Amino acid sequence: MKSRQRAGLMFAGFFFLIPVFAQSQAPATGTLKGVVTDQTGAVVDGILIRTEHWGVDALRHPVIKGETSSYTDSEGRFLLTLAPGVYDVFISSSAFSPIAKRVDVKAGKETAYNPQLRLDPHIKLIF
Repeated sequence: MKSRQRAGLMFAGFFFLIPVFAQSQAPATGTLKGVVTDQTGAVVDGILIRTEHWGVDALRHPVIKGETSSYTDSEGRFLLTLAPGVYDVFISSSAFSPIAKRVDVKAGKETAYNPQLRLDPHIKLIF
């Protein structure tokens, strides 16, 4: 009788551990991807994409927990693999006005962001 009870308890205990195993298999990162274009819709390569991930320290002061950057490829695309959280995304180039946007990256999800750059009116282009 005792061996049956023991086996029954072990069997029941196994089912309580299933959520722990399932949770440990969850993805630890998400992705931020997109295509950068200009005001005419043309893709723009070589644009700096920089992210800042904010958190708080022990005294509840805001601190930067992480920073990541990348450049757009020849087709204007970028892809960043990030830890889940809220990020400030900064896009900058010498000829375009800078852009800042806050995005929320979820674990195991793909967050799309397709910024459109505008020529900086203070820049004089010489051809």
